[in-house]
Amino acid sequence: MNTPQSDEIAELVSSALGKLELEQYGSQALNYILKIGKWAEVIIFVIVLSYFYLIQKKTVNDFTDKLSKSKISWAYNEFKYFGQKFTSSFGKVIEVQLMIALLNTILTTIGLSILGYPYLFALTNFY
Repeated sequence: MNTPQSDEIAELVSSALGKLELEQYGSQALNYILKIGKWAEVIIFVIVLSYFYLIQKKTVNDFTDKLSKSKISWAYNEFKYFGQKFTSSFGKVIEVQLMIALLNTILTTIGLSILGYPYLFALTNFY
């Protein structure tokens, strides 16, 4: 097995592995895994808090009703008013963004068809 050809192959494989910089790739992979772990932690935290809220929804609503009749009802009413305005305006912003995206897709499809691009359905399909 110790032929000159196998020695050349071994040298080529050794030099190729030496150029790979496995430590750098490993550290990048570890950083990527850690970022995914942080996102997973946030998602699990949000799910757990949502679950607790759903379980205790009646208690939370009773508590906020008591706030509206307490000594600090003025602050509660202000936050309630601005919260309702924010959710109303935010919903309108999202609606307009979706309409812009739909219009942009339609105009892009028309423009690409004028330019003669093939497979337009695949390019402009938004699954």
